[in-house]
Amino acid sequence: MANIEREKLMFEKQKLDLERDKLELERAKLQVERHKAKWTAIGVAVPIIVVAATVMLGMWSQYQKGRDDFSLKAAEILLAGDNPNTTQNKAKALAILFPSQLPQDFAKSFDPDAFGQSEPDTLTPKNELIKLIATHPSDSEKILAVWKAMFPGDDWLSEFETNLKSNPSFQRTASGRR
Repeated sequence: MANIEREKLMFEKQKLDLERDKLELERAKLQVERHKAKWTAIGVAVPIIVVAATVMLGMWSQYQKGRDDFSLKAAEILLAGDNPNTTQNKAKALAILFPSQLPQDFAKSFDPDAFGQSEPDTLTPKNELIKLIATHPSDSEKILAVWKAMFPGDDWLSEFETNLKSNPSFQRTASGRR
């Protein structure tokens, strides 16, 4: 009977050892599963982070482009000025219209006196007069009379009028003959 008891004890010990081995195996499996889960999470998180970074970079790039485009357009508007004072007035207007996009001292930082006083633009009005006469040659005398009344000090006009009247092709057009 002592043998049977010893056999039972041995059998129970073997069963216990077997259960311990099973437990160790389950722990190892659990460790492998945790490792797999960690790498799966990393595998999912990395592409999401890359996509988020790409979107953020795209948004930042668009913001920068918009800011640069605004600055270029503001400079284009300012450089289209006829003279330094006009440029400063345009700068003041832009600073008032867009206070959050332009620096506080935007208009103040431009000194028109540093660029000197430019001559008034006399070419553009003269070109417009010539275009008007070319478009309405039969009314050229009336147009010139109005111009003389508006700008009595224009010395160049008398020479222009003399040259115009002495041109035979213009005289035919002005009288309505071609």
